[in-house]
Amino acid sequence: MTTRSYAYERWDVFTAHVFGGNPLAIVPDARGLDDATMQALTRAFNLSDTAFVLPRGRAEARARYFTPAWELPMAGHPTIGTTFALDARGVFGGDRGRLELDAGRGPVEVLSRQGVEEERPSEIHLRIRWEGGDPAVEVGGGAVRVARGVLEL
Repeated sequence: MTTRSYAYERWDVFTAHVFGGNPLAIVPDARGLDDATMQALTRAFNLSDTAFVLPRGRAEARARYFTPAWELPMAGHPTIGTTFALDARGVFGGDRGRLELDAGRGPVEVLSRQGVEEERPSEIHLRIRWEGGDPAVEVGGGAVRVARGVLEL
């Protein structure tokens, strides 16, 4: 039986301090995972939400969000945490201030605000645009990575 390794990260969202915000598990490269495996991993992580990042569809990246019970079409804190995780991997940042993150229900525009003494965004603001409509909501917050690991499946 062939196994494949999947990196995962544990982030705290809406905070600048470890163990101070909403916890989130992220699998930054979920290629090859089927729906049932994503759901099972979410239950195993035992957090309110897990984000699975897939290759781009209509955007720079595509994310799917799961709770232990079901898949969510969209969620604020997983989108913020996923954006920070992608930034840490070099997908978001530099001279780009926007990232289209396909989160199931359509494009999400991600706006960054640079920290005074930091190279990477210290706070992320999201403008959620549903298909064919004006922005429905804006949310923002910070995030900090708590842990990293590798799954062997």
